Amino acid sequence: MGLENISDNSNEGGGREKENVDPEVIAWHEQEVNKSKHQLEEICERIRKKLAEIEKSIASNEITHDTWEEIRDLLRTLETAEFQKGSYEQVLRAASEAGVDVSNQEDFSTLVSELRERLTKCNEKVFTTQDITKMKKYQTD
Repeated sequence: MGLENISDNSNEGGGREKENVDPEVIAWHEQEVNKSKHQLEEICERIRKKLAEIEKSIASNEITHDTWEEIRDLLRTLETAEFQKGSYEQVLRAASEAGVDVSNQEDFSTLVSELRERLTKCNEKVFTTQDITKMKKYQTD
């Protein structure tokens, strides 16, 4: 497919030199990078929006059993985001090896880590609040 003539000399852009690389191969890899990036962005945006709602309800002490369920759902969604981030990184590596310049692509590691940290804090606050509420309930019985 034209990949056999790619030089192994890395350039400063992070990819290999584009010697005799089939333009269709480049286009395909660019499309895969964009598709994978878009999927990851969508997942992160869903998490970010829902997390903001949860943080708001925690701040206003409107914590319910539903809040805990929403956090559990977001933790599962975050696992999907982490998996998608790994897939995105693999697509970037493959594109780079095919001669596509991926040096300007986003690194989602910080974003995903930040979302996990915020979600973990929410989870801890909800459990602490629920435990205190349960204790108060048992003390009054």
